[in-house]
Amino acid sequence: MSAIGVAKLAPTQAERVAAIAAHPQLPEAMQLLASGLIDFFQGSRLLNLIASDRGRMVMAWMALYLDAGHDPRDPLSGLTVNRYKALCASTGVCSPGRGAAMLGIMRFAGYLEPAGRAHRGLPLRLIPTEKLSAQQRERWRRLFPALARVRPEGEVGLALIDQPAFHKAFIRASVEAYLSGKPPIDFGPALMPFAEQKAGFMVLMSLLLSASPEDRMPPSGPMSVPVARLARRFAVSRAQVKHTLRSAVAAGLLVPDGRDPAAYLITPTLRESLFGFVAALLLLLAEGIAGAQAELDAGTAPVENVA
Repeated sequence: MSAIGVAKLAPTQAERVAAIAAHPQLPEAMQLLASGLIDFFQGSRLLNLIASDRGRMVMAWMALYLDAGHDPRDPLSGLTVNRYKALCASTGVCSPGRGAAMLGIMRFAGYLEPAGRAHRGLPLRLIPTEKLSAQQRERWRRLFPALARVRPEGEVGLALIDQPAFHKAFIRASVEAYLSGKPPIDFGPALMPFAEQKAGFMVLMSLLLSASPEDRMPPSGPMSVPVARLARRFAVSRAQVKHTLRSAVAAGLLVPDGRDPAAYLITPTLRESLFGFVAALLLLLAEGIAGAQAELDAGTAPVENVA
């Protein structure tokens, strides 16, 4: 068969997402994913001023991506403030100013450090600290089991996670998959009101996990978490949590439970978007692992191709 014929048979991103969304174990994967995301969310009022939930996740990965593409032969490659600002702006992740602020916070928190002394005429290159690398490994250790429920790449990732070369290879492959396709939020557009709020996505994940253990994800029964507890956990005000919930009700994503004024029910619109978003996010992890495995098997790392 010709290369053109093979290309025609290759499933599209939407078809691959739909296959995962239809997997009978996706509810269990969603449960594991929600738990993993919440466990590793770091509440920070300063970070909340810089970016939304979605922005924080993508901005951190962009920083790791530039570092993972460093070419020792090119002193201008790797993670620098100007290259990070340019990448964030060109991909629409955030403004250059917010990008610079994020790097400053990551340095202050001990997640980034200078690669060495800055040479005259050359930009200062930043690299992840072991603190950040260890945190990433532990996050993946919680997320890959969710992927393993629906795709074989999950077990592959768990087997490779402690190999030093896997970290950067996975970052390269997953971010390139993100940049070459539609972002996961496009497959769950109803989640946008949560994803663009400060800790909004974490509020939603907490609600999902508050349902009865017998209620499969996404739960069909009532969900309830005290507003004060959510505010403390995610470093936002109670007014912000209430605003997030009211906005979701106004958008037709949640409806108050008539029997308990503090409880909510998921609408069909939100349910459908949860399946689409989670499936797309798991596909992104799967493609990152597959790409990393291919790179490790080949024994070479690609030269950086970021402008």
